[in-house]
Amino acid sequence: MLYVRALPSDLRRWQMENWTWEKALDIYLSIEDFDGPNSSYHSKQGFIRTSPPALALDMSREFIEACVELGIPRTADFNAPDGRYGAGYYHFNTRDGVRESAAKAFLGPILDSKTAESKRENFRLMLDTTVTRISINDDNVTEGVEVRFGNGTGQLIRLAEHGEVIVTAGAINTPKILMLSGLGNQDALKKAGLPLKKHLPRVGMNLQDHPVIGMVFEYKSPRVVDLKADLDSYFTATNAKHTNVSSFGLFGSAGLSTGAFLIPPGATLPEIQLTLFPRKSEPHMSNSAGLDHMTEVVVTIALLHPLARSRVVLIHDENDYVDDNDIDDHLIPRVVSEIPDAKPEHLRHGDVWKISWAIGVVREIAAKLAEKKLIGRELSPGAEITSPKDLNDWVFDNVFRNSHWVGSASMANSEEEGVVDNHLRVFGIQNLRVADASVIPLIPNGNVHSTVVMVANRAAQILREDEAEYRRQHDHEVII
Repeated sequence: MLYVRALPSDLRRWQMENWTWEKALDIYLSIEDFDGPNSSYHSKQGFIRTSPPALALDMSREFIEACVELGIPRTADFNAPDGRYGAGYYHFNTRDGVRESAAKAFLGPILDSKTAESKRENFRLMLDTTVTRISINDDNVTEGVEVRFGNGTGQLIRLAEHGEVIVTAGAINTPKILMLSGLGNQDALKKAGLPLKKHLPRVGMNLQDHPVIGMVFEYKSPRVVDLKADLDSYFTATNAKHTNVSSFGLFGSAGLSTGAFLIPPGATLPEIQLTLFPRKSEPHMSNSAGLDHMTEVVVTIALLHPLARSRVVLIHDENDYVDDNDIDDHLIPRVVSEIPDAKPEHLRHGDVWKISWAIGVVREIAAKLAEKKLIGRELSPGAEITSPKDLNDWVFDNVFRNSHWVGSASMANSEEEGVVDNHLRVFGIQNLRVADASVIPLIPNGNVHSTVVMVANRAAQILREDEAEYRRQHDHEVII
């Protein structure tokens, strides 16, 4: 639910023509319905509801104050281009106490709410339908998409004249579909028993995430709920601040999380993201079921620009019988290290010291909170873990995935470096594009949802621009 945009530096790092910060900002503004104070970096005209918190716990406020006391600047807006570094409140993409759905926001207006039938002639939503492969002829021209319906039957959906297939299955399943269609590393396809259409060695490679660890502290004095005080806070926030809490108040607000973006020694940009989860579990923590949600506090530490890279490979589902006629139906994607034959890699040694450094910063913040009797002892990793070796070992043993996957069909300037060009066209294949998180060359500085939506909108712009250019070249009427 955290709404964090990419930074101008992220777009510069991509080094892709047609993908500038100015264009990205225009799209961020066009898609946002900001439920907060007026700002040149926010818009109220878009589809995706975003908002700063209207309500905050004492712990959240004191977390920010502790950061400020330690010399970490207070920031009013993490999404301002110059506002990332520092401590502050996150923005959230929620509406009426519920996480905003991009599918509902963009597709909802063109679908019948009862039947899901499209209101537009140029759009059709097919439910209970799975793409099995893209049909590509011997001249490497895309002809259509093969699908399988819920009843087990299949169909080839052929392209209309000058039509294109646009793959948007995400950073795990997009490379799967490409590989099932014969596009990928020739050795990997051969190993999986798949025919080769075109050798594209970077399909599935360059997969990136924000590796994260969680520090757990004892919540010193869990307060008895004062219902009158909470209701007063709710009504004050509802009347004076934002409409986003008007339906659910304290119980529907996501404004209980604060955080900070930190710049480690030797860096020039934030490399560490802290997020406070007061009296609740972090949803990705593998052992979160063991947390006492009312007496423990979690601070997560995410690494924003990791060196580690993973890859998507296809393996046979060991639970299924496979014959030569339906081998692709029993191949499932798995994330492994980009280094062949290595175990799944969350971190490289060059990454670990940054997280270990951040653990030290969080301990300083925790000491400030302990002075105010808000938290008690450190439960994990534990105060006894202090030496650099012990800290590094603990980080390696406790790091987990953040599900911020990007990069597995990356934009690049050649097929040796990536999978698609700056117009999102798959190298060497006509009428085939990718337009999802997998095309992002380098992971953004913070949560990736807003950037994935930006990429999809930029893809729509590119499609219209390319169609207009095609019509100009072929003396057709230009319609934009």
